Amino acid sequence: MTYVFDIPNVTLTLAVMIGLAVGIDYALFILFRYRQVMKTETDYVKGIGLAVGTAGSAVIFAGVTVVVAVCGLSLVGIDFLAVMGFASAISVIFAVFSALTLLPALISIFHKRIKVNKLQSNFKKDIDTPWSKFITGNALAAVLLGLIILVAAAIPVSHMRLGIPDDGVKPADSTQKKAYDIISDKFGEGFNGQIPMLINVKDKKMIHKDYNRFTICV
Repeated sequence: MTYVFDIPNVTLTLAVMIGLAVGIDYALFILFRYRQVMKTETDYVKGIGLAVGTAGSAVIFAGVTVVVAVCGLSLVGIDFLAVMGFASAISVIFAVFSALTLLPALISIFHKRIKVNKLQSNFKKDIDTPWSKFITGNALAAVLLGLIILVAAAIPVSHMRLGIPDDGVKPADSTQKKAYDIISDKFGEGFNGQIPMLINVKDKKMIHKDYNRFTICV
């Protein structure tokens, strides 16, 4: 990708973090399903097939969802954010393929070391917990409580400032913030975020056309 795009250093870190996170999640998902299957199955090869055949579709769906979500960063129109999204999507794709190919191979090699608790006939029938009893017994109150918590958590959204962070978001007592305010006061708003623009000066009509196009985009 470096031959086509300029990749910031933070992009590789983000891609590795996301790929590692989803890779572990997908691997545990399939491994948990394998252990569930092996409670009633004796052939580990068949157990691997059943685990991948059932949990694998969920892994693919989850991976596609994450890929679409991170590729949505390209809709912002900022190049480095788009590159971050594409790099993260590639790492997620590799994580999905690893969970569907490498993980089953590792399970087949180390299947004897994977402990599986066989089903017991004398299991406890009443598995209800106090929390589950409260939720099912007071469904309306639980819904209202959840909505209140969500609304309270969403209150800061009204004060959220969208955009690329600069020194203007630093603490008021920091030197960066003080310098930012001095430059804005002395030279005017926008001086801290100058945008270079190329204009064809040979054609006077093109000067006004390029300028108007630039102001519309901004």
